[in-house]
Amino acid sequence: MADIRIERHDVPNGYVEVVNDLDPRYAAVANGVRDMQVIDDGSLTRTWFVTVGPAAELRSLRRDLVPILEGLEHAGEFVVEASFDQDLAVHGNAAVRALEAKGVVRLTSRAAWPGEGGKIQVNAVGTGGPVELDWTAFQLWLTDLLKSERLKDVRTKLAATGSPERHAFIGLNFTTPWLAYHALSDVYRDLPPLDPELPDEITHLWLCTQVHRCIAWFPDRGWFEPMLHWATA
Repeated sequence: MADIRIERHDVPNGYVEVVNDLDPRYAAVANGVRDMQVIDDGSLTRTWFVTVGPAAELRSLRRDLVPILEGLEHAGEFVVEASFDQDLAVHGNAAVRALEAKGVVRLTSRAAWPGEGGKIQVNAVGTGGPVELDWTAFQLWLTDLLKSERLKDVRTKLAATGSPERHAFIGLNFTTPWLAYHALSDVYRDLPPLDPELPDEITHLWLCTQVHRCIAWFPDRGWFEPMLHWATA
């Protein structure tokens, strides 16, 4: 059964399936990180900021994180500079590379403030990249997603309705590739230049982020931004 039924008196019912473009591994890691977001430890003298990716081994990381960071402090390895594209796999310190092997994607630290003890702040990786529109990258992501195994259930449920109007409503989030996610930033009003390559089961498409834009594609009007074309009775 589809998630939403659209009823109108003069046309057949339409149906909507709602789905999140979310990597299941990331969801599991994000939930796990909530349980270990701040670790206070008297053996540390600095505040460490640890960012983990979808492949993080949280159980072993929880066990090994304090002794590894303690060893880095004793060695004078404070990792005080971190960029978004920091590559810990090639770091000169083997302990840092060991953290990368456990799923740490960014690492930095600062001196503890007066009256503050050493601690570790653990977060799941977000998304980011160049501030530019790349509709080619957007189109490639969208085409792959619509035909992917992840959306198989969406396609199956929509097809089962037998309706001529079948909407897929897709939420974009931190595991959506950056250039696709950024295209829906509210600093833009641009729309994709090409129609989506919809599988047969989907006739209408909605793409939304939590805090930025929502755009939609309908076969009779192409791409548009619903917020700017709101109709009321």
